[in-house]
Amino acid sequence: MSKILFFILLLVCYQAKGNCSENVTLDLIKDDIDAQQELEWKDVSNVLEQGILQNDSTAYFLSGYVLYLGAYKQNPDYKKAKKMLSISSYLGNIRAKHILGSFLITSEKAEDIYEGTKLLESSFEKGILDSSLNLYYAYQLGKYGDIAFLKNSLRKASDVGDDEAAILLGQLTLDEAIRKNDSESLAKMVSYLSNRAEKRGFSNDMYKNLYYLFFGIYGLRDSPLKNSIYGDYYLKKAAENGHEHAIKILNQGKS
Repeated sequence: MSKILFFILLLVCYQAKGNCSENVTLDLIKDDIDAQQELEWKDVSNVLEQGILQNDSTAYFLSGYVLYLGAYKQNPDYKKAKKMLSISSYLGNIRAKHILGSFLITSEKAEDIYEGTKLLESSFEKGILDSSLNLYYAYQLGKYGDIAFLKNSLRKASDVGDDEAAILLGQLTLDEAIRKNDSESLAKMVSYLSNRAEKRGFSNDMYKNLYYLFFGIYGLRDSPLKNSIYGDYYLKKAAENGHEHAIKILNQGKS
């Protein structure tokens, strides 16, 4: 999950029976949740309660995040988590928009899904590039249809170094090219991904996905760029780099 700077760094001191949680801040809690969760729950809860009393969006977000994850050995409570995240989102917390949007797109209710995709669009536009990935997964499930926004968001995330966004952008382009029999846009995407691999590179674990995508571009029967020679080449490259499905296809061909 992407890390962003929070808007407010708030130090809260809570007096109870002579004890003071003076070294625990909302920002420290945020880092601790995403790391080892070593802070004492009583200190965390005290600071969150004080922040909520001050109507602080970060306190609402972290409270919802704790309940959503079941952090600090708390029982997950998705209903209450949704309420806290909704308040934080309403108060303008960008990360709350991302988490709540990601949560809502898993719903079966059309109104929740719509709200979730809009929250993800908003959080992406405010700087959380991971939101583009979750919009893609909503698209995969048939819950999101703004292809123009999705392509633009994945491209932006890819351009700043997100390898997964680059692969998903290629897959999205392939899907669209097959529907429209559009070889030109698909060829441009191959060129973009090839240049990106040459200039920026991909993480080692992502090359297998890139090669498997190229296998789809050249190996799928309905692809406008079908080329059996290239398809076989990239299938073998994907398998050599550990792509399980590619390995399975090759093994089936040998049997």
